[in-house]
Amino acid sequence: MSTHYFIDETKAKGYVVVIASCPSESLAAMRRVVSRLVLPGQRSIHMKNESPRRRRQIAGAFVGLSERGIQATVLDAGRGPESERLRRARALRAVVALTAEGPSGNLVLDLDRTMLARDRRVLSSALREFSADHLSYAHLPFSAEPLLAIPDVVAWSWARGGEWRARIQPLIRDHRDV
Repeated sequence: MSTHYFIDETKAKGYVVVIASCPSESLAAMRRVVSRLVLPGQRSIHMKNESPRRRRQIAGAFVGLSERGIQATVLDAGRGPESERLRRARALRAVVALTAEGPSGNLVLDLDRTMLARDRRVLSSALREFSADHLSYAHLPFSAEPLLAIPDVVAWSWARGGEWRARIQPLIRDHRDV
């Protein structure tokens, strides 16, 4: 059995990276659920672009995915004084450390061309360091992988706190400061 890990971050109120883990056998069903939530004219779901009503609908639908095995880990790399680049590198190393403990899998990160070369260096180094040759990674545009919406929703909700954090709590397996 393999696992797919979908990774996204929020820079609101610090630097938070979310890993949404999904068993391979559930991928197709989860993609259908997420794709049905995309409105006509939308290419993908981004919480920052949704109305409050839609945000509640999306968060509720994603919490329902926990029955199919989706879980999220929140990695909080904090606020300054370090640069965002250093906090991201620390968080990505933590992603590899955590996922290296599990079965074979694929890390899927939202494509940010400004960070691509740096991410590749950090991920390659961490994969070697943690002897994680059973893991692979890819950077994909948000619109190319519907399941990248899951860590986006969790990260957005986590950063907002209060009601929003409570809404997505059933998806949260772990929270760590990194």
